[in-house]
This record gives sequence, C-alpha cells and structure tokens, in this order.
Amino acid sequence: VVLAPGRMYEARLHARGVHHTGIWSRGVDTAEFHPRFRSDAWRARFGVGRDDVLITCVGRLAPEKSVPLLLDAWERVSRRHPGAHLVFVGRGAMEGAIRGRALPRLHLAGLLRGTALATAYASSDLFVQPSATETFGNVLLEAMASGVASVSVGAGGVLDFALDRHNTLLVPPGDPAALAATLAAAIADPELRRPLQS
Repeated sequence: VVLAPGRMYEARLHARGVHHTGIWSRGVDTAEFHPRFRSDAWRARFGVGRDDVLITCVGRLAPEKSVPLLLDAWERVSRRHPGAHLVFVGRGAMEGAIRGRALPRLHLAGLLRGTALATAYASSDLFVQPSATETFGNVLLEAMASGVASVSVGAGGVLDFALDRHNTLLVPPGDPAALAATLAAAIADPELRRPLQS
C-alpha cells in the first residue's frame, strides 16, 4: 500500500495509475495542545496589551511556506490595525528578510517545542497559516486544538479538515489582498473569531 497524507494527494496518485493506496491519518495530542496554556506573560513579552490582538504563524520561515505572502498581507493589515501584533514561531532562511522588512509589531520568537510551543498557540487570538503547499497542515490542527481561531490558505492537505467559517476562515492561495482582508476582518470582529475557537 502507498500511503498518502490526505485525499487530494491520494487522488493525484490515482491519476498517475497508483491505486493500491491508503490515507495516513494524523492527529494532535489535545492534552499537549490545549487552551489552558494561555499566558498573559507570553503576550506581555511582545508588548501585547489586554485589548490587542496577537496573531501567530508557526512553521519554517522559508519562501515555499508563503512567508513573503504573509509579509505583504501584514504590511497592509498593520497600518490599519495598530493594536495587532504578528509573531512568527520557527526558524529558517527568511529570518533576515523578515527583519529587513522592518514591519511594525512583527516579532520573531524562534524555534519552540513542548510547553513553550503550546503556550505560543494558546496565548494567541488568531492563528494564520499562509502556505499553499502543506501536505497535511499539523500546525493548523495544533492551533485548533489550542482553542485559537484561524485563517488559512485554502489549498493542500488542510482541505481534508479545514471548513470555511466552520473551524477556520479560508482564503485563496497566492492572494495577499484576500489574506489581508480576512485577517483585518478577524482582528476587528471578535464575534467572527468566537465560533472558530472551539
């Protein structure tokens, strides 16, 4: 059996004549990723006030993870929402480019694991997943388990479990304006985020 990470990739195998396939299902440990790890101290580390909105992106900081797309979107969002902060959790080749953009209220937290990573998720008000090339999208599932509303590009393996306006807000891939508009709407409207937090 050839295992695929999701239905879309299984369909691609079938289209190439590979029919002895199965789905390699996944999940996250909901004891490890949980809302109880929310921390005011984590938020204060980045200067996030009580009424501010903390947005987190977790993953490798690389072009193929659509980091440039998120930076373009953040440039638009940060001008209109001075109470919003964006934290990147991870490391990668684009760290210098991210710093070089010198965008307001953009923070680099470095690579985190274990309780520190769970705290980063749970302490957020919004999670953003900009990549269109995820084979499954563990980070989106981890954010959901942490009780955090999310915005995700509607492409790749996340489509096996991400449902627009049910458990996430989906945006088209490769569209920084759409990503910015959706992030801005979620920042401005806590009621839009609330149904996505359970």
